[in-house]
Amino acid sequence: PESEFIIDEVTGKIYAQRTLDREERAVWRFVVLATDEGGEGLTGFTDVIINVWDINDNEPVFTCAPSCHGSVAENSLVGTSVMEMTATDLDDSAVGQNAVLSYRIMGSLDGANFHDRGVPSSSEMFTINPSTGTISVAMEGLDREQVESYLIFVEARDGGGLAGIATATIQIKDLNDHAPKFTDDTCAVQISENTETNAEVLELAAEDRDIGENAQLTFSVVAGDQEQKFYIVSHKQEQRGTLRLKKKLDYERHGEQRFNLTLKDNLNGTATLTALRTFDRERQKEFFIPVIMSRLPTTVIGKVFSPDPDEWDNKTYVFEGNVPNYFVLNKRTGFLIIKENTPPGTYQFQVRVADDVWPDAVSSVSVHVRELRDEAIYNSGSLRLADITAREFIELRRGQRSRYDLLGDFLSEMLSVPPNDVNIFSLTDVKDRMLDVRFAVRVGSSFLQPEKMHGYLAAHKQKLQSFLQIVVFQIRVDECPSSGCAGASGCTNVLNVRDTPMVVDCGTMSLVSVTLESTAVCSCPGRDQSHQPCSAYPRNPCFNGASAQLSLRAPSASRTLHSFHGNGYAWFPPLMPCFESHVSLEFITDVADGLLLYSGPLAQLQTWDHEDFMAIGNNTFCLTVIKMTV
Repeated sequence: PESEFIIDEVTGKIYAQRTLDREERAVWRFVVLATDEGGEGLTGFTDVIINVWDINDNEPVFTCAPSCHGSVAENSLVGTSVMEMTATDLDDSAVGQNAVLSYRIMGSLDGANFHDRGVPSSSEMFTINPSTGTISVAMEGLDREQVESYLIFVEARDGGGLAGIATATIQIKDLNDHAPKFTDDTCAVQISENTETNAEVLELAAEDRDIGENAQLTFSVVAGDQEQKFYIVSHKQEQRGTLRLKKKLDYERHGEQRFNLTLKDNLNGTATLTALRTFDRERQKEFFIPVIMSRLPTTVIGKVFSPDPDEWDNKTYVFEGNVPNYFVLNKRTGFLIIKENTPPGTYQFQVRVADDVWPDAVSSVSVHVRELRDEAIYNSGSLRLADITAREFIELRRGQRSRYDLLGDFLSEMLSVPPNDVNIFSLTDVKDRMLDVRFAVRVGSSFLQPEKMHGYLAAHKQKLQSFLQIVVFQIRVDECPSSGCAGASGCTNVLNVRDTPMVVDCGTMSLVSVTLESTAVCSCPGRDQSHQPCSAYPRNPCFNGASAQLSLRAPSASRTLHSFHGNGYAWFPPLMPCFESHVSLEFITDVADGLLLYSGPLAQLQTWDHEDFMAIGNNTFCLTVIKMTV
């Protein structure tokens, strides 16, 4: 203490030799010696204790300075503790207010910028306990996606007015509070059915406003791909996914396929609809037009096939290359028009389809114009099919050929004629999902009689139904069973030909169907019409020496000689008498037993089929007539 204090030898006063610092040493203690008689006399001792009195000479200092950091999760509730801003003051806390501290937030950086964005400033978002220096959340609305960190200034002031300042950085911790979403609400892509497996089909992009693990995304197909033809590769860190082909595609089975895609992060997910469109640029549109000469007006024959099924697209159709001048194309709708008096033949050309979104597609068009004479119509065969429409009859069925094509092949094989000689020229929808089909078969320069075609079809009905996979309700369309005509009055089927055709369009094929109407008329032509002898007509309608009284509706008669050698037969129209009638036969036989005439079913009967029949035969010099009604 000799360096800090001195004592007056005469008076005993103690003096400090330099400024004392209580914060360095608050108490000094030493011994003072006093002697009399000039140091030669008696001696006394005493202990001296000096307490250094505190003055407010130290400002508060934050323990975390110079870098104070805290963190709090976004969306934290009001009152959530964020960090401790503790300060110290070296002054004596036991004396006065020199070491009693109080805390306050002085302000923040970018406060004005926060207000411009509608975000509360740091001084508004946080509060500090004035006694402890604990910073806590002052209001709701902490959102890391808006503000990742806050920078605030905190002051600690002692009771004597000295203050210390520190800067606190508060980081906002991310919570998984934002669901990811696709960058596009809907996605669409066109893909050829010839695409190889594992090929990239669609690149999917997404975003998640969270960060870190909360923003790692997983893509998956959750609906719409029952056959699992596709799979998705997720690139979690890059927030994208790649849809790839897993199995080969078939346009005929799935012309368009739609998926529900799910996008997931750690906790949340969202879904959007993605349409995936399959197409085949090699598809063609074929138009089949049976032309009744001088009866075909200028007609819309159908719409050009387009691989883009979006009806809302603004598509444009234009001819590509040279096109015969018999056709007109509506550029806006794609409907193809054939002009009046277009000659028979096959016409092929192309149509370009554009929508200003997808690459242009070129559709190949084939128009088959076939002459149809009246003779073919009135000698046509007919079928009534159950539970099918005209459109369903001509459309492709999941990779299989259409029933239109199958029926043509069946008739060609059954009747031993080339396929081009079979002409299915009329499809008519009737009530209760019934379809009337009419066809003509050319043999040389003429046409097969309907009774022969109907007879063959009746004999092979089961095979026909299996081949077409459909129920044949009638062979030879007959309206009389449901007409209500009384038996005595008779009933006649009358076939009317309309001048206006009917178009049946299934997308890839269009049939300009001859419009026919078959109606039942309660009448008996053979009785109701006037009858005249053969000689009364301008041209004799009776052949081979026949003579008859003929009606105007059926002015023909013939006596024809037929010879058979044991295995032959001749087809005739079915007997449909409506009054007392007579059939006469003259015959010479070489054998005792034989069947001369049969009228009735030709195939194995089903429970619901009519079983009436009539047979005339000879049996050991006796003529046998059998008539059975069941």
